[in-house]
Amino acid sequence: MDSADSPRNARTTGESPVIHSEGRADTLGTRSRRAAAGSTTAYAALSGITGKAVVNVSQAKLTSITIAPVTATVTAGVTQQFKATGNYDNGSAPDITTQVTWASSDITVAQISNAAGSNGLASSLVAGTSTITATLGGVVGTAT
Repeated sequence: MDSADSPRNARTTGESPVIHSEGRADTLGTRSRRAAAGSTTAYAALSGITGKAVVNVSQAKLTSITIAPVTATVTAGVTQQFKATGNYDNGSAPDITTQVTWASSDITVAQISNAAGSNGLASSLVAGTSTITATLGGVVGTAT
């Protein structure tokens, strides 16, 4: 087998405008990346032998939101940055701080920003307790 027939030289392509993947095959298989939910057929050819596989990509579902820190104790007049992590059914856990809607249960104690550039930044106003929530698509995470 010459180098042109090596598995490393097999080509794959997608035919769908929703998902399109083109890569080089390697010894571990074809590399692909998720572009969007949808379906495509991947084709491969090597030395006149062809094959195809249907690839279905579904949208991952947000199952919970984790807020960090879970508990924060700050003095009045001080800010505290909160971070929201989305926990998805596919095992991924990206930072979703800028995608959630932040809220404070008692805005006389603490206020929290939804403004671009300061998402999740809480300002403590007076002594007291407030529950901070992050909401996305009906899923809610909490911290105090």
